[in-house]
Amino acid sequence: MKTFKNGCALVPFMDKLIEKKVIESYLKKKSPSKIVKELGIGKTTFYRILKRNGIKSFQNGELNKGQTAWNKGLTKETDERIRKGIIKGVKTRKERGSYKSNSGSFKKGHGGGFPKGRKNPKLSQVRKEMFKKGILNHTGKNNHMYGKKANIKQLESLKLGRLRTGDKNNLWKGGVSPLHKRVRSSARYKKWRKEILKRDKICIDCNSNKNLRAHHIIPFYEIMFKHRVTTYGRALKCKQLWDLNNGELLCKQCHQKHHPDLKVY
Repeated sequence: MKTFKNGCALVPFMDKLIEKKVIESYLKKKSPSKIVKELGIGKTTFYRILKRNGIKSFQNGELNKGQTAWNKGLTKETDERIRKGIIKGVKTRKERGSYKSNSGSFKKGHGGGFPKGRKNPKLSQVRKEMFKKGILNHTGKNNHMYGKKANIKQLESLKLGRLRTGDKNNLWKGGVSPLHKRVRSSARYKKWRKEILKRDKICIDCNSNKNLRAHHIIPFYEIMFKHRVTTYGRALKCKQLWDLNNGELLCKQCHQKHHPDLKVY
């Protein structure tokens, strides 16, 4: 494969003969992995050739359509691979406690998998059942962390981490985060917003139910100024700030109309 410079990057140049071989092989329904291996090209280059020539990729199963499956007609008596697979499967099911003799054989009127109308249970439900039956058990000595003691250095670093908060932290910049941002990201503010959403449900101006925002009727900054809220602790104690009667639900567009001088996110 040749390469040539285009600006500062090396761009692969496909030989026409290789490109022709790729197209011919793919149209004969040869698998991409085999074509890539035989011609010594990358998968990205392979799909670029198809795109450049307007050839659509085959859907899953189309390449193998009409071909006989490798294990069709084989049984554990005639093929060693099948026999080993069955023995391994039985062994695994016995270890898990889910083995039933003759459960793998087909019975008329009994389809494979789950009965019709019954949903495939979630993995969490399956695991819960296994815990109840005692098949899965990660408690006591069965836990991989059983008997292991915590590292003293790790415990010391955790204690130091708790002490290094606020102005005691080496990355402290004098409390540059604005107070209003801290209040708006607090758990109290999120709870207040959730209550407004639960109560109003839709925008009170246009009845929209998309892009909803909780809005203070008496503006947030006015309450902060009126009650002289200068610290986070005072903000949490200010009753008017968390009054549900001072809140209403608005969509993004209507909220912007109430704050023409600000950009609402």
